[in-house]
Amino acid sequence: MSILRWIMPPHRRRAGMRRFIFIVLMVLAGAQMGAQKSRQYQRSRSKSPPVVVTYKSQEECEAATGKKCDFMMCDYVPPGKTFEEVCGGVAKGWQPMPAAPQAQ
Repeated sequence: MSILRWIMPPHRRRAGMRRFIFIVLMVLAGAQMGAQKSRQYQRSRSKSPPVVVTYKSQEECEAATGKKCDFMMCDYVPPGKTFEEVCGGVAKGWQPMPAAPQAQ
């Protein structure tokens, strides 16, 4: 530190220290944001798709669920997507139809 006294005047040393502290704070903030994004990515990857129960016939489905049922199958997966992303837990068979949105 004694060499800095001879090389740099005091006002320049303070400015350099401020710059150093600013850079350290920015690096820490960037590391925190990166860690947060990593945790979000890991959570999204660990979620398992919902298990969907299918039935062999429409009557069996409607009797078990009390809802109108439709035959479901996932037969189209767009390029660049995986079956799990598009279809989730969809399996071929009779499934209850989702509830229609209610008008307000």
